[in-house]
Amino acid sequence: MPSLFDDTVNTLRGVGEELAGRTVTLRRGSAEVTITAVPGETSAEESTGDEGYDLAVTVRYRDYKIRASAYDFGDGPVAPEVDDRILDGDDVWQVVAPPGQPHYRRSGVSGGRLRVHTAEA
Repeated sequence: MPSLFDDTVNTLRGVGEELAGRTVTLRRGSAEVTITAVPGETSAEESTGDEGYDLAVTVRYRDYKIRASAYDFGDGPVAPEVDDRILDGDDVWQVVAPPGQPHYRRSGVSGGRLRVHTAEA
């Protein structure tokens, strides 16, 4: 049974979602659902090719905080899968597992939020 503290934290998270959240579309194959998600910090990682090449590749990463109950394509909530897509305006982000990390984590007092790791597709 949730405590008063849990209820308060969940209420505050809901307010944060209303203030900082944006409407995005989750896509898995041909299934789509429009939800509210809170984008986290966007970071970039640059790597260079083998010696002798003047090639630099920049990968942008962004985490999205999503209510676990919202990650639902119509048959009940599901866990994020690698290669799911998040369409955020004109940007497309692909669910990925950053080096040494899982592709998502549960967060929040009762695990009711997902922190989904993505890279710009």
